[in-house]
Amino acid sequence: MKEKVTESKTIKQYPDWKRVDHKLDPFPIDLTKFEGRIELEPHMYFRYFINKNKNEESLTLNVFLTNEAEIKEGEFIEDSNCIFQPKIKLTSPESTKIFLNISKMTDKKIKESQPKDQITLFLFRNFKHYAQGRNCAVEWNLEETDDKTNWVQTTFVPHYVIREIKPKEPSIEIKKSLNMKNLSEVTDFKKYKELLYPITADYKNWIMELEHRRELWENDKSNTDFEKKFISNQGNIPKALTEDCHDALKRIKIGIDKISSDPLIGECFRFANEVMYQNIIHSKWVKLNKEKISRGETIMEDNPNPSSVDPEWRLFQLAYLLLNIESITNPTIENRANVDLLWFPTGGGKTEAYYGIIAFTLAFRRIRGKDAKSIEDELDRYGISIIMRYTYRLLTLQQFQRAATLFCACEYVRLKNTQNKEKFGSQPFLVGLWVGHDTTPNSFAEAKKLIQQKRSNANMEIEKTDPIQLLNCPWCGRELDAFNYEFQQSYDSLEQLRPRRIQIRCNKKCFFGKLGDSERVLPLVFVDEDIRNLCPSLLIATVDKFAQISWNWKYSTFFGNVSQYCKEHGYRPGNAPSTNTLDRCSHPAKKKFSNGKEEKIPVVNIGRKLAPPELIIQDELHLIAGPLGTLTGLYETAIDILCTSETGFRPKIIASTATTKKSEDQLRDLFNSKTTKIFPPQGFDFGESYFAEVLPLSEKHPGKLHVGICSTSVSGFNVDSRIAACLLRKIRHIRENKNKFSFDGKVYSFTDNDLDPYYTLVSYYNTIKNLGAAIRMYEDTIPSYMGVISNTSENKFQIQNNAPKESVEILQKEELTGRINAAKIPTILQDIEIKLGDKKVLDALLCTNMLSVGVDVERLNAMVINGQPKSTSEYIQASGRIGRKDPGIVVTNYAYIRPRDLSYFENFIQFHSTYHKSVEPGIVTPFSSRARDRGLAGVFLALIRMNSQTLSNNPKKFDPNDTNISKIISDIEKQIIARVNEIDKLESDGTKTDIKELIKKWDTARIEFNSWTSKGTGDLKYRRNPFTNKTESDIIYLLNSSRDAYDEHSFVIPESLREAESEVALYYHKKYEETK
Repeated sequence: MKEKVTESKTIKQYPDWKRVDHKLDPFPIDLTKFEGRIELEPHMYFRYFINKNKNEESLTLNVFLTNEAEIKEGEFIEDSNCIFQPKIKLTSPESTKIFLNISKMTDKKIKESQPKDQITLFLFRNFKHYAQGRNCAVEWNLEETDDKTNWVQTTFVPHYVIREIKPKEPSIEIKKSLNMKNLSEVTDFKKYKELLYPITADYKNWIMELEHRRELWENDKSNTDFEKKFISNQGNIPKALTEDCHDALKRIKIGIDKISSDPLIGECFRFANEVMYQNIIHSKWVKLNKEKISRGETIMEDNPNPSSVDPEWRLFQLAYLLLNIESITNPTIENRANVDLLWFPTGGGKTEAYYGIIAFTLAFRRIRGKDAKSIEDELDRYGISIIMRYTYRLLTLQQFQRAATLFCACEYVRLKNTQNKEKFGSQPFLVGLWVGHDTTPNSFAEAKKLIQQKRSNANMEIEKTDPIQLLNCPWCGRELDAFNYEFQQSYDSLEQLRPRRIQIRCNKKCFFGKLGDSERVLPLVFVDEDIRNLCPSLLIATVDKFAQISWNWKYSTFFGNVSQYCKEHGYRPGNAPSTNTLDRCSHPAKKKFSNGKEEKIPVVNIGRKLAPPELIIQDELHLIAGPLGTLTGLYETAIDILCTSETGFRPKIIASTATTKKSEDQLRDLFNSKTTKIFPPQGFDFGESYFAEVLPLSEKHPGKLHVGICSTSVSGFNVDSRIAACLLRKIRHIRENKNKFSFDGKVYSFTDNDLDPYYTLVSYYNTIKNLGAAIRMYEDTIPSYMGVISNTSENKFQIQNNAPKESVEILQKEELTGRINAAKIPTILQDIEIKLGDKKVLDALLCTNMLSVGVDVERLNAMVINGQPKSTSEYIQASGRIGRKDPGIVVTNYAYIRPRDLSYFENFIQFHSTYHKSVEPGIVTPFSSRARDRGLAGVFLALIRMNSQTLSNNPKKFDPNDTNISKIISDIEKQIIARVNEIDKLESDGTKTDIKELIKKWDTARIEFNSWTSKGTGDLKYRRNPFTNKTESDIIYLLNSSRDAYDEHSFVIPESLREAESEVALYYHKKYEETK
């Protein structure tokens, strides 16, 4: 309660108050009565209601504290009539455990749920839930192990510490098996068995212990009815879980046998380890060098010191690589059609796990063709081997930057000696960035122009389409500018000649900066035209960009459909019309080199398609759901067909996520997978596996603190601003007194390195609208309130310590949302990394769900989430950006007026202790009628244009009566329908009808064109000129975007897979305006 200190003279002048604790003696509740009302103080009552549950073995007790003071009309209500933060604590006589675990009382769900739901319930069976709040939160003894407890109580500031799920610390013996340097130096591949079998032996022992626990449980006659449900004849869940572990063990053993017995596969594994070793030591070196640069220091060393780092695999990373080796190297086995889903909490090291697979797959493609007998077999070693997809450009850019170091390592190993160049080919390992035009240029000429402009004016801000995507070298960390981006290369001889592209050459001290060496450039491609022509080994793309395969026939090179290879222009599309001279090279032509000689540039005519991509990696799987997931699944029909080799082998698919539920259904609908295998397979409790462990709370592993706030007296941005101000001011207050900071009776000393993880506050919003309003709040309200805190609660302490106050007049903030300029993203990512004490560090990072999609910044450890996000998955992912290295704190501000927010607040501890249980399944319906309306035409046209030389760029040739055209149509229709039958057979007839309508519409447009031709007018084209977007009269455009005017002859084709839901254009016509 509060006590008045000064009187208020007017209604507008508020009195001052101080907090006064008020405690009542315990009193009993009569459970034999179904309701009761007890007066505690004048106008303050304790009420309770009792409901008898159906089984009559338990009661539901509802308790309330009510303020029944009478309010007279027109009377000024003083705060003295209010009770602030009341607490109700229920205990039992003599501390008997009488409060029951609510979760166990809802066991009917087990009977009604599907097998995968039963597994989820089983994994979370030991988490307790004893009470639920009403306009407040509740807490209980979290150390309780029984299904009963002896007390529960209310709270208005609930908190819960999420324990860390970390990779398991291996034994000393197994640690030797994880050392990348040791694994990369093996020459006798039979030794891999000796090195790696200790892992499988230890894993087998762990599974045997699991089996023993299962047997004891099955034979335990004291099992409750709740526990018996999990081991019924209808579905023995512990048995199913141990079988998954046995299957994983078996596949890991097969992988070890493969690398030990097959020299080619063994060499690929050795290559992967050497690449990962170089990747890790250079990644750490780059990070140190970037910090030096930010402090104004000079990089003295030309190479990292290997002795300072001893890179090791995490146990699950190496096991995941070994587990996938057979399905990557043998396309005929059953596991090839399965999706291996890597599940690990955020920050666990998933990226490095599939980087190992990427390096292995690249090496396998290159090395199997080292003894090629034909030019086609030799070129089969190259082209796009792997496609890696993300949902947001920010994450795609960040992953491209990370993958850049990996590919530098690949090139470093390839160029190390002549033998390696023979093994892994004469063409470089390249990584390509394929994102929207708002981020990177579409053409070489556009990129060249922008680079020239940037060289002329270094301070010029490019609003979009920026070719300068890397600001630091991924191999040494030195800064890069427009002068490092080369568009005009000179070569000494034909042997040195490389296909034209925008290339980046670092400082001459860097390995990738040696002047005069055409191979010593960063192995990166980021211009659409260059990507088509060079076909980089790894293509990193946003998933929505694949809508472009309907619009641009030249993307056929991505899938191995090439007709020529020119040493000056690269690969030429195999579906290029024979009359198209622009996309077909007519060499040999002569080229003059820098040594003065003129030599002919040969062109290789390729007689068949090259190998298509063999591996598809879908990261952040939980984001491929809803409308985006539905269109992605539909377009995956075309991508899967185009990636299927001429011998009928489909690509291997792996995926990863930190939040998953019913992923089998989602992956089946997306990729037409036969089975989904989640790795690592779980034990008998959530987070428990051979490869991971849930760490008990300790000083070394304090976990991540979640705090809930739900204010009922102040709402909206007032609460947001006060929470943010408190957190921002507190860390600054500590810094001002860092040499002698007193807390809880103890004195602490801190450095800037200690405080840096908490200095930049991440403020997370669910909508751009709310974030936009908050920007103003960070400019005035929050700095002002920080000053209030400083001048009141801190004033006495400041005087005692004579500490100077930090200025808070202006907060340095940055925004991370979808509306920011694409060209600014690399700079923003760089600014976030700036540490306290280096330059002017960021005070606040305001963001929306763009942050939650995999942004990895270790120094962010304090967050405010303003309102419960739309999905549990988003909440886990967003809060997972915090506390990746140091202990994190996440404060969630729940809006009292939103019932959903209030529900999460009332069940705060129950939700946070089991939030992975509440993850929503990803739902996709790729062949539903509405999805077909939106995307089937795009899929059909993409397959036609990618596969047909006749129809690739000439829609006038479409004649269903022509024998060749009819066969192409029939084959495509059969392939689409076959996929529909395997994913959603009920939609088969509807899909057949829609395809027939598509064929009819196209044929009608052709017939209309022919009627115009007879009159000497008109034309039929696929699309408008994308650079002018000018509509010409008497022309039928077969492809219309959602922005174009309606045409009955045209197909409305999405330009991005985010165009899943149609938009309605509204126009204001002034001539129709009514006048008075």
